[in-house]
Amino acid sequence: MTASDCRLLAIHTITRRPIDLPGAAFAVRTSYIEPGVVRPGPLLGTADTLPAARALVPPEADCRLPPGPQDDPVIVESWV
Repeated sequence: MTASDCRLLAIHTITRRPIDLPGAAFAVRTSYIEPGVVRPGPLLGTADTLPAARALVPPEADCRLPPGPQDDPVIVESWV
């Protein structure tokens, strides 16, 4: 398999108290990952609770990824 065989990957990230959205408890954003490139995608929405934020994640994203030790502390989890 080569890099040209890879498809676009969408990753949906839930963050807690994002600095760019004052008053939002949680935000859900999509990023698009291609070989060698990460592009920001849309803001899917904001929510007052983590369960409500999870409800904003597209249903096809059914694999939860916890944040890694190198991730920004505002990251709660990501979904692919």
